[in-house]
Amino acid sequence: MSEAGRPRVAEIGTVHVFGSYADADVVTLWTNSKRLTWGPPSFRHFSLRAFFELRRRMKAGEIDLLVVFPPRYPPWSLRSLFAALRDDPLHGLAAMLRTTGVWFVRFLPRNVPLAVVDIDDSFALRRHTFFLLERATLVFKRELPIDHWQMFFGSAHADLPTTRIRRRERFKRFLAKVRPATIGLWHESLPGIPEDRPPEKTVDVFFAGQVEPSSTVRREGITQLRALAARGYVIDVVEERLPYEDFVARLGRAWLAWSPEGFGWQCYRHYEAPLAWTVPLMNLPRIVRSHPLEEGVHALHYEVEGDGLARAVETALADKPRLLRIAAAARERVRAHHTFKALCARVIAETRAAFRGDSA
Repeated sequence: MSEAGRPRVAEIGTVHVFGSYADADVVTLWTNSKRLTWGPPSFRHFSLRAFFELRRRMKAGEIDLLVVFPPRYPPWSLRSLFAALRDDPLHGLAAMLRTTGVWFVRFLPRNVPLAVVDIDDSFALRRHTFFLLERATLVFKRELPIDHWQMFFGSAHADLPTTRIRRRERFKRFLAKVRPATIGLWHESLPGIPEDRPPEKTVDVFFAGQVEPSSTVRREGITQLRALAARGYVIDVVEERLPYEDFVARLGRAWLAWSPEGFGWQCYRHYEAPLAWTVPLMNLPRIVRSHPLEEGVHALHYEVEGDGLARAVETALADKPRLLRIAAAARERVRAHHTFKALCARVIAETRAAFRGDSA
């Protein structure tokens, strides 16, 4: 712990989450092919000098937790190398080295707990990340399939993992480390949204997002919303990107926010809607969730078969006082568990406890 009593965290990867977490002393080693142009002094591009400094600090007991964000593609692949040259052509060699940063984790001391945090859209655990799974104390995964074995589709096995794969102790050890994770929000409130009361509601259902190309859930659901609009329901649909202030204002005017899955089941709208005093209406989940928004308590869900979306909208709008109660409860749930601040605190606490062998 630091002199101020805060945990000392090092994060390595193509995204940053802990770098802006005020309750820890954090150093971020950036491995993205795109060069950092902003950030606090703790943000550093990955380099051999930065790596050896981190290694020295870990050996000296000056780091309490290592957090790694696994790369989507192998850093030694042509795709990654070309991306480095494309995204940072003035520093080509440094960029190529930077994109290999996560691979160097294998050479770091093992005296520090390691959390692998995967907040990507994909449900997969890729073969080039297996060395991290071996090393990890815990693995936090956003899109965690209900059958956890499906994470190894196309990696441990070319198809769905067979009984032969499911008997292997190595992969059982991997699964024992996995925990669900939220996608996370940077903020706990939205601009222009009052804290003590909901905005005036003038819209039945709001949706802003890409429909084509995206998931078939969106393509099929939008047809039902348009049919509801033809029947007199007030439906606000925007398929182009809005300025954020406009998005928030329109979100706050709606009773329901249609929040269908896109590339992954989780999306920011699930958790932004409650902050606007609006109830998220989501298709039934296909993943294991961390601190889920519970049906009828914090959110509403619908079946994708048939006219499930239209029926859910009609039923929900028949009891608007109930929608206000759900939205209020969801606001508290989101603030407690679905911000990056909450994710960081949870990763730190659970990983350090698991490393010590605590039951927590």
